[in-house]
Amino acid sequence: MEGKQENDAKLRVLIVNFSPVVREGLQSILAQDESIEVAEHAANGDEALAQLRHGHSRGCPINVVLTETRNGSMDGVQATRQIKDEFPDTAVLVLTENINDAYVIDAIHAGAGGYIFLQEMTASILLQSVHRVVEGGTQMTTALLRNAVENLLQNGRKTLAERTAEAAAPTEREV
Repeated sequence: MEGKQENDAKLRVLIVNFSPVVREGLQSILAQDESIEVAEHAANGDEALAQLRHGHSRGCPINVVLTETRNGSMDGVQATRQIKDEFPDTAVLVLTENINDAYVIDAIHAGAGGYIFLQEMTASILLQSVHRVVEGGTQMTTALLRNAVENLLQNGRKTLAERTAEAAAPTEREV
């Protein structure tokens, strides 16, 4: 019974759509913290939602989802929005390999508790971030925050769709 109580108190983390090498690295880091249990990984956002529903129905909810900006059938922002709409108590951390990722502001608007640049991430940052977002805090690496603020200042409060449409529209000279 005591082991069950320990297990019930663990933070359950779901890893969504990372390459096998990155996924194994994340699992290895998370395993260093005895208060964290890694749930099975999901191949994409749709599978993540199915696993979240299954865990919730069994009384073993997932506390944190680690996802990347591009995860198959839906991007990380769409997945974050759907996860937060259906499971508002589940924290989402978005990890990216692209320092110039334009999704930062959109992910935060969608409800992500953090956005981390993989090349700046250490084991301690990942573990600290998981705990911080579960407690309701926010985690963002410095370079991403700087780029997001610059992007926000340059583009105002436009959505990613609006910025993409503007970028795709031909200029006067191109016409």
